[in-house]
Amino acid sequence: MVKKLLLFLFEFGFLLKFQFIGEVSVSELFLLIIGFSLISDVQPFRHQLLRTISILYFFLFVIQLVASAFHTDNPFSNDLKGISITVMSFLHVLFLYKNCRDDYRLLGYAFAGSAAYIMCDWLLGDKQLGNAVEQLIFFKFTLAPATGAMMMLWLLYANFSNAIKSIVYILLGALFVTLGTRSFGSFFFLPGAFSLLIANYKSLRDYRVVLPIMLIGGYSFYCLYTYLVLNGEITSGNTFQTLNLANPYNPVYLLISGRTEIFAQWVAFTQKPLWGWGSWADDPNMYFHRLMTIFKDVEGKVVLDNEDSLPNHSIIMGAGMAHGILALVTMFSIFVLIVKRSFQSLYARPHLVLPLLFVTVDFFWNMWFSPPSTFRYNIPMDMVLILLIFAETKKREI
Repeated sequence: MVKKLLLFLFEFGFLLKFQFIGEVSVSELFLLIIGFSLISDVQPFRHQLLRTISILYFFLFVIQLVASAFHTDNPFSNDLKGISITVMSFLHVLFLYKNCRDDYRLLGYAFAGSAAYIMCDWLLGDKQLGNAVEQLIFFKFTLAPATGAMMMLWLLYANFSNAIKSIVYILLGALFVTLGTRSFGSFFFLPGAFSLLIANYKSLRDYRVVLPIMLIGGYSFYCLYTYLVLNGEITSGNTFQTLNLANPYNPVYLLISGRTEIFAQWVAFTQKPLWGWGSWADDPNMYFHRLMTIFKDVEGKVVLDNEDSLPNHSIIMGAGMAHGILALVTMFSIFVLIVKRSFQSLYARPHLVLPLLFVTVDFFWNMWFSPPSTFRYNIPMDMVLILLIFAETKKREI
């Protein structure tokens, strides 16, 4: 019971923040205090399950530190923010692993704490639901993510059959897509559908079989969504993006329209590929923000965010843009390692396949299409659950 409460309060503690080399939460301060003892206790570089990921984290830390010396036009305090994200992410992984290695289900309470954090962050922000736009923002960025996190507790502890859980996720996914949360709806629908298939057809557990089927199934789901939007069956959310596309059945066009930051980041990376621009470096004359308007095909309108730093909405591409090619390769290696461990875990017990697929889709999306802060918040929970399910699968093989 103590561990359950600790995990819940730890993830909830990310809500309570103050300024110290950027924004620091109570949970991150806690990690700093126990950091050395945590590393000493877990010994990640000697632990078989954690050794490779720990080495990659260490390489990333060193690369960021070295690259910061070449960012003469960027204050070191900015680079320190980027380095601190890597350190906090690593310590977050160790903390979750230490407390959940004996029972992977305990991670459900960490996800529940994250759900409470998301909801309370909205409540304390004194935000309104007065118009359709505010309601959509609440649904997409608060209710849907909080539901996804809370449902992980249900997935890991509920005694319902895998088929019932999968059907619930399929229905939730269809509901979310209909109500306007295109991306998060697919997080529910696709894992629900694939876990149902994998549970009934063991041959699908081979990644060489399941990967093409997942790609075909994902594209089929996208085509169905596009068809319903074009025919006026779905009108909520960002359907205007689909309606304005030259070729709406090509998901690359939608990606360019909806996630222009990643393309602007790639251009920024190619201009300084060796050491990057630095974390939160200034966008010179708002050049890359203006470049985003070209991708969006919006004439004369500069896409502005809360500050004039380089657009950064991808953890992987952000690593290359901020700290160069070596950081990009290292971050991509972390991504490949975790996805590989996920596919190697498809032979897990049937009730673990759905949570495995859900966090894998969430991990994939966040690594490519979420801001760097996600690397210290959501990503560690996804990674630790995948690694623990992988360990559970290896036990069955023994």
